[in-house]
Amino acid sequence: MQLSGALLLSTLHPPIHPVAISMLFGSRESRLEQRTKRFDGMIERLTLDSATLTCVDNVRLRAVLRGVGEAGRVPDVRSSFQILYEDMAPIRMAADLIFPRLESTCDEATSQSQSLPKTTSLAVSMDELDAARRLFDAIDADGGGSISREELEESGLLSIINDGERETGDLTIDGFMEEADTDGDGDVSFVEFATYAASCEQLDGADLVDVLAAVGKATLPAETAGGAKKESPTLKFDKMLATVDIWQVQLGVDLDLLEDARLGRVLIGCFAGAKVPEVVEALRICYIDFKPLRVAGDLIFKVIGEVVERRAKARTSDPEIPETEAS
Repeated sequence: MQLSGALLLSTLHPPIHPVAISMLFGSRESRLEQRTKRFDGMIERLTLDSATLTCVDNVRLRAVLRGVGEAGRVPDVRSSFQILYEDMAPIRMAADLIFPRLESTCDEATSQSQSLPKTTSLAVSMDELDAARRLFDAIDADGGGSISREELEESGLLSIINDGERETGDLTIDGFMEEADTDGDGDVSFVEFATYAASCEQLDGADLVDVLAAVGKATLPAETAGGAKKESPTLKFDKMLATVDIWQVQLGVDLDLLEDARLGRVLIGCFAGAKVPEVVEALRICYIDFKPLRVAGDLIFKVIGEVVERRAKARTSDPEIPETEAS
């Protein structure tokens, strides 16, 4: 009875021919082309100019987006990420899950940057904008993306400013909030802060970097402060980063001898990316904060590690392989 049932099912649902599968899902080449197009679109979408990047309120997401921009500008690093996205389903799935959040962050920052002062009298230079961002993050103790009256008072910023010898008079908290909080919601956004700093006589000419050092507040939001849950992934990532340096020493110029040429390009990108601080910091944050990417990263690290180990052992045991054979 079971046999006859199986025969019936096989008659109704015969095995799918490989050609039919290709017709249903497309060839490997067409799938790679679609993935490449999507990857390129994601990189372009998440690459922000300096002013817009400064308007990203979340400190860690700002670092991730800065790393995306740097990765896109280094050909070997970009190629490495592209191959991983095209070939490794775990990476592709994790990236697709995280992309909407990063895209939304870019949209918000773009909207905010359009509100920055652009007139000649109030225009903010990139250096001033960057200094204002660091000062804002120092005052924004909870990392919420806005400064409350309480945070302004606790920061001691106004006391530091008013200690200077200024003919314009002391700057009060009430005066600051009234002038800076243009939308009247009770908090000061970064754009409001930067705009006010550009027009405020008491802040005119003030070295905001020195003021930042005087305020002495931590620039990371409270949610990212060190804790048991964050320490383990951080240490693991740092060990993985150190291992990448060891791989480069082990392989030397031997990358072209890897069985998989695409894997060789991934390794070249790893070695190049490890020398770009913005890329390293972005990867560290992604590894710590986004579990899907951490799981995918562990898997890929293991696969590449096994290949490197086999190749390194082959070089050690085979004296016939010269050091410059791959050059």
